[in-house]
Amino acid sequence: MTHVSKHLYKDVKHPDKFHELLSHAWARMEPYALQAGIAVLALVAVATVWFVVARQRAASLEKPWAQAFDIQRRASDALATARTDADRETIEEQVLADLAALAREQARRPVAALALIELSQAQFRRGHLRRTQDPDAARDRFRAAAEAAEQFLADFPNHGLRALAAYNAGKARLELREYPRAVQHFQQAHDAPIRSLAALARWHTARCQERLGQLDAARQAYEALRNDPWAGWCAQQAQWRLSQLQSRPTQGS
Repeated sequence: MTHVSKHLYKDVKHPDKFHELLSHAWARMEPYALQAGIAVLALVAVATVWFVVARQRAASLEKPWAQAFDIQRRASDALATARTDADRETIEEQVLADLAALAREQARRPVAALALIELSQAQFRRGHLRRTQDPDAARDRFRAAAEAAEQFLADFPNHGLRALAAYNAGKARLELREYPRAVQHFQQAHDAPIRSLAALARWHTARCQERLGQLDAARQAYEALRNDPWAGWCAQQAQWRLSQLQSRPTQGS
């Protein structure tokens, strides 16, 4: 009898507390399970859409930079195999056209800023090469260089390369003998974070003021350069120009 009672006691099912807890929790959550599932699916769908859009956005942002890089790469490869000056001329003209097109297509976007800087510098270099042999063609190049730099200044007034663009515009206007406009641009580069660039801008400002007959202003600019420990070569040139100006009367004399 004792053996039977022990056997029956072992077969009795005692309640599982953990199972009961889960059952009660599910009973409370079951009415909302469908809505919760739909909400989770909606969140997954939204996240997927954002991921796809973000990838497309990143690709669209990278594309202009890839275009700019491709312009330079193709030009470098072509110039490496060019056999004649005429071939190099054609390649360089195509680079300028491609940079100008990129700057127009991506107007006021970061890649356009670098395209305009490069366009301005390239046009200036080409003008400088032609200034003796073909002055008219050189002037066209200098004007194109000035316009590219001035477009930069108009579209990117707070850009980190603003001083460089102003200096480039000033150099081109100086070559065109448009001294008042050149002075305006050079003065914008006086606060360049690169001290050598700022010194060059101040030197060219003084030279323009000399050409405009503003001798007092030119003297002041040269004296400031002469006393600037960071001016380097410009300080020596300023000292020389001051010695030349000593024999010239001041304004109003």
